[in-house]
Amino acid sequence: CSSDLGAKFSGENATIWLRWEPVGTLADDEFYVVSLRYQSGDAIAYTETWQQGTEWLVPHDIWQRYDEGHPEYYWDVVVMRQTGASEDGSRTGEPVSATSAERVFVWE
Repeated sequence: CSSDLGAKFSGENATIWLRWEPVGTLADDEFYVVSLRYQSGDAIAYTETWQQGTEWLVPHDIWQRYDEGHPEYYWDVVVMRQTGASEDGSRTGEPVSATSAERVFVWE
């Protein structure tokens, strides 16, 4: 099931695919960067993935890390050009597109 605006999912084993429209052919050093945010206690938790495909399966281990009063997950996508890597091996880069509109789903 893909995540459309306001989609609702239940349980740890829910299969949640985030899908977006391609912007065309990406160069070898360009990636879609998906940003996923949710409330966790008094803070906003954040995860991201860099990939060249146009869909991402939300990891099951994110389920119930959220604040029970705020089961909403927010996400968006931007195209980034990789310019390097951090000490931990994660990619770093610069945006080469505007960030998509923010979308939201509920996962309880």
